[in-house]
Amino acid sequence: MIIEDQMILDSLDDCIFEELTTENFESLIFDYCNLDFFANNFATGASKGVLFLKDDDSKVVKIPLSHYESEVWNDEGEGNWEYKVIPFHGASCSNGNSWDYCRLECDIYEKAKEAGLEKYFLKTQCIGSVNSHPIYTQEKADNTLFEVKNYAYDGDFGLPELKKKHEGIDIYMIDPQWVYDFISFYGIDELVKLQDFLRENKLDRDLHSENIGYRDGKPILIDYSDYHN
Repeated sequence: MIIEDQMILDSLDDCIFEELTTENFESLIFDYCNLDFFANNFATGASKGVLFLKDDDSKVVKIPLSHYESEVWNDEGEGNWEYKVIPFHGASCSNGNSWDYCRLECDIYEKAKEAGLEKYFLKTQCIGSVNSHPIYTQEKADNTLFEVKNYAYDGDFGLPELKKKHEGIDIYMIDPQWVYDFISFYGIDELVKLQDFLRENKLDRDLHSENIGYRDGKPILIDYSDYHN
């Protein structure tokens, strides 16, 4: 079953989007969304929340977080550490919202298309807004690397030899298992193109095992906006 965009937006109509953070995503979004459409689980990262659709495995719903919680030093009196809710301001994206890392993903996907590399990225797109807060969908991965990683294999998949053979490849920028799988499917030349693209767009610092994965058995980038608060 394919759930239409407007149905998704309507199902979020009762949610609260003010000062949205990783810590309050459950109480402001998940507790108010319509579970006739959404699965009974969610995920959050540093800059986005993700809702899963109950009857549609083709995509997930991504919601950009506008704020983050941080412990800050307060100089008043004897001084003490206290938690504050602080707006994001590091996403340089096309809609002018410096907190919207989902929009930044859309922009990066378009750049990847221009470079002929879009098949290595799950497509993110804006479907509208609820209470002036933009809402996005993204193609759904089958697994993250975190879910399938072979932790029993404590090796390097022979990649140091590959690095010696091909100068300029930073094979540890992404997990060696994923890199090995990528080379197996697409070859070393495509890896070099992808690596150069990631570096040029400052996307090479946050590609941990929950931000990369597989779709149809092939390596794919899932969360690729990086993070610059």
